[in-house]
Order: sequence, then structure tokens, then C-alpha cells
Amino acid sequence: MLARFGAPRFVGDDPGRAALLDLALLTGMCGLFAGALQAIAMARHGGVAAEEFAGLLVPWLHAMNGLVPAIATSVDTRRFEGGSSLAMQVLALDNLIEASRESGTDTTLLTTMQGWMRACVDAGHGADDLGRLIDVIRPVS
Repeated sequence: MLARFGAPRFVGDDPGRAALLDLALLTGMCGLFAGALQAIAMARHGGVAAEEFAGLLVPWLHAMNGLVPAIATSVDTRRFEGGSSLAMQVLALDNLIEASRESGTDTTLLTTMQGWMRACVDAGHGADDLGRLIDVIRPVS
């Protein structure tokens, strides 16, 4: 019966696990949409229609989503080398934040990401890749 709504997937005997995974999936969606809307706002400031920009954004995001499995592996294995260094990325975000401000676009999303990166760099993990952010997003207690 559930197959009518999508591909059913057994995620374990704990009934709370399915709810947790549903909320986590929705959280990922919210982050994706927030980033897309931020990007659309910047493009529109430059006179680019949202629909036109979406034609560029969708393939780009599709390509970037392909990196998620590698990030997940780095989180699970606690091996954070191989991607772009956080020390480089934290500086690159300065340009994105400045461009957002110049376009009158809210910078909360970007400054939050940059804050996570800075915390990792300040803790001595500047050579690590994005997976290291997990330690700031949800510190192990």
C-alpha cells in the first residue's frame, strides 16, 4: 500500500527513527531551498530573471549534491582530507558575503556557514574539508 506514495524503505524497528529521518530530510531540503533563494535574490539584483537563473542553478546544485556522499563518508570515518580546505573556503565566503551585502541580500545563511568554518579553523582544523563542520553543527558530548 505504501508503494503508491513512493518507494518504501525499512529503516529499523525503532518507530522514532523513521520520524527522525523524515525531519532530517526536510532539514536538508530547507537548507537547499534557502541557498537557492539566496542565490536567486543575488541574481535578480543583477537583472537576471529567477527562471533564467534557475536554468544555471539547477545543474550546478545537482553537481554539488554529488559531493554529499564523500562528505558523509568523511563524517563517518572522521577523515577530513581530500576536499577544499576550510581555511581557503572561509576566506572565499568573504567574497560571497560582500556580494550579498552589495546586492542588498540577507547574509545570515552565509555568515552562519562562515562562522562554522571559522570555529573549525580556529580549533586547528583549517586543512580539513567540509565534513569537519559536523563538530560545530553538533558537537559530540
